[in-house]
Amino acid sequence: MEKNRKTKKTQHIVIACAIAVIVTIASIIVNLLIHNALDEEPPQVIIKGTIEFTGGHSFGKEYVYVNPANAKPVASDNSGIEAKSMEWWITKPRENEPLYSGQANDLEVVLRIMRENGVSGTYILQYKVETDSGDTYRMGRNFYIVPYEHEADA
Repeated sequence: MEKNRKTKKTQHIVIACAIAVIVTIASIIVNLLIHNALDEEPPQVIIKGTIEFTGGHSFGKEYVYVNPANAKPVASDNSGIEAKSMEWWITKPRENEPLYSGQANDLEVVLRIMRENGVSGTYILQYKVETDSGDTYRMGRNFYIVPYEHEADA
């Protein structure tokens, strides 16, 4: 009888140890899964697009646009959903301070003023665009303003 009692006691200890080992392993696995899930980055949103100028003169992909009348960003994310323009600004190359800035349809007026006032030079038009996922991006393209009398030579 005493042997039976010792055997049962040993079995209970073995079962308790096995349960403790299983619980420990299970908690380690759960912690690893939670940790890995938190470390995973969300899928990267890729945006494709350009700034399309209208009016003025385009001298191809390798050259900047001269005396544009207007411009708009044309962009979409990797799901094909079109990005929306939030704001625009114009700077000189290698400068951060905007010379002009605005939203929506007021770019056409600024470009006209630049052409009419003869503010010759190279400029960079930049847009801040937002995708439906809420991600925002900055896209830019350079352009020239030249006096009207030199426009035909450009």
